[in-house]
Formats: sequence, structure tokens, C-alpha cells
Amino acid sequence: MTTYTKQGINLVTRYTVEYIDNVKDLDYINSGKCNNGEPWERYKKKVFDNMDTALSVYMVYLAKDDILDIKLFEEILLNNETIRESYIEPSSTTAYYLKNTINKSLYETQSKSQKLAEALQNENNMYKAFVKQVGCDKMLNDFIKQYGDTKTYKYYSLERPISIGTYPKKANIINIVNYDTKQLTDDIGRLTWGYIEYSEPLTNNDCYEYELEPSRDAWKDTKTA
Repeated sequence: MTTYTKQGINLVTRYTVEYIDNVKDLDYINSGKCNNGEPWERYKKKVFDNMDTALSVYMVYLAKDDILDIKLFEEILLNNETIRESYIEPSSTTAYYLKNTINKSLYETQSKSQKLAEALQNENNMYKAFVKQVGCDKMLNDFIKQYGDTKTYKYYSLERPISIGTYPKKANIINIVNYDTKQLTDDIGRLTWGYIEYSEPLTNNDCYEYELEPSRDAWKDTKTA
């Protein structure tokens, strides 16, 4: 353990690998509940006195099939009191690379979608202004009511933010929204990471495979096939 002691000052640095190897513990953590203790209490721990050993164990555990979640922390203690604790994610790991790649891809997709939405909104405003100017806005509204189909089907992501490989690849995706943190969704009364909207309902099998929960409106139209 890295230690510095001088004139009554005791400075210690230690490293902790925390991991989950039990499905029930992981489900409890993801549920957001605290009725049986705090979620972080479900993590098993291994404490090390140097970075090299801790990192070696972290990398080995990261590759094991029975390790469901793993974290590496550095903690600095001054006179037995924690003054700094930080999460470490080595840049050489596949998880780090994938997270950054996915985040970049999501950012680019979101940026393009936002620009497209703004362009469509501007175009829509010009159409409305033109229709109103020529005096046929009532005719247009009647046409939309008769022939327009604006119904969407919303599905909430229960276990993770929506990103590459976490949702059914359908051609009728309308919108994807991710929250900054997992939050309670009143629509279904559960904690969710965000939602995805389609112009057509998914199947029960789609929802099961990708751990999606249909909104109240989408639930009645979700296909059984």
C-alpha cells in the first residue's frame, strides 16, 4: 500500500476491485430499489496496495464470463479519512473503446437528427404560413384528419441506455431518447434509461429479447408473434 508518513501526516493510497458475479445481485442493482440495503453493498471487493496488482486482477476478471459487472477504484486516505475516491477505467480495455465509440456514434446521430428536425420544422412553418396566406388551411387540416397517420409506438429501455445493438433494427424507427440517468417513468411505473419510438408496434419477442417495455398506449398493439 502506497504510504507517506511524516510529522503526524499519514497519507495512504489503495486500490479496490469491485465486482458482481450473481444475477440476482445485478438485477437488484439495476432495479434502483433500496429495500434490502444499498445497491453498492451487493458488490464483492478485493483491496490491493498497488496499482499493478489491482489492474492485473481487473483485466483478468473483465474477461471472465461469470463476472457480470466490475469496477476499479483508487482511494486516497489522509489520517484514515478518505479525501479522494475516483473510478478508473483503463483506456486499453475493449469496454473503454466500445463506450467511446458508441458515445461518439450516438452524438453524431443525435446531432444529425437535431439538424434534420430543425430543417423539417422550418419547412413545416413555411408550409403553414403559405397555406394560411392562400386561405386553404381548413382544407389542409381536414385532409390531415382524414388521411394522416401520426400514431407512434413507444418502448422503454429497462436495463441500459439505447445504443448500437440494444434495440430491434426496424425500418420504421421515428425517435430515440436517452436520459442522463436512470429515472422513474410514470407511464409504466418503472425505472428506465430512455425510450425508442416506432411507427409500427413491435412483437412480444422483440420486447423480451431487447428488454424493452411498451408504453401503455403501445402495450395493447404489441404483436404476439
